[in-house]
Amino acid sequence: MSKTWDEPVIVGDHLFFSPHQASQFLRVYHANLERGRAHEAEGVLAAAIDGRVPPEVAREAFLQAVRLAQS
Repeated sequence: MSKTWDEPVIVGDHLFFSPHQASQFLRVYHANLERGRAHEAEGVLAAAIDGRVPPEVAREAFLQAVRLAQS
């Protein structure tokens, strides 16, 4: 299973191609995200890195966390 996304995620000046990159971003910018959504996204990203869920599922969780932080 590929651990990169079919389409990258853009957050501000940052471009993410994989669950691993998004996970690193959340560790640094976690405080700006809604706590529950950030923890949920971190868990799904970790599961994608481990191969337990498809990368696209993690992409959606990451996008939701970022969208909530931007609203």
